[in-house]
Amino acid sequence: MKLTVGMMVLLGLVSGIALGYLIGPTMRIGGSSTSTVYSTLTNTETVYITITYMVTTAPSTGQHGCIVFSTVKDTFKVSEPVGFVLVNNCGDSVVLSNSAPWRIESSNGEVVFKPISLQVLVEVKPGERVEWIWDQRDNEGKQVPTGLYYVVMDTFNKGSFRYGFWIR
Repeated sequence: MKLTVGMMVLLGLVSGIALGYLIGPTMRIGGSSTSTVYSTLTNTETVYITITYMVTTAPSTGQHGCIVFSTVKDTFKVSEPVGFVLVNNCGDSVVLSNSAPWRIESSNGEVVFKPISLQVLVEVKPGERVEWIWDQRDNEGKQVPTGLYYVVMDTFNKGSFRYGFWIR
């Protein structure tokens, strides 16, 4: 059976959607991912299809097991300090890889800001709460534009957390 370009495109689209359903649940919450599915028609011609999908939770849900990680609110005005918090409701400590193990990413996953921090392990004991503030400036010290951003927190022993917020 000879496959036409249209049939190959449809096959690639279906394959990409299926791949998204398989890979999507393993992606970070709130993150987006792009998959490129390709099929070769001949030795010289290839059809590429790009599918973007996003896995999200409700904006007010920052709980991941016994850890709560979220911003203090979901929308901030331009130049308003963005506060976010990590609460340890677990029975054991959360170990942070440094004093500021977070970064700010744009909606397309680009790192906008990463703080300079002390390279020491920080223990957040059960019941403790840690807060940080970001001044909406990028790594070059410029105000970031309005839009959707993510604060991403990496822990040493409990994985990574990601929470979305708006600057309007």
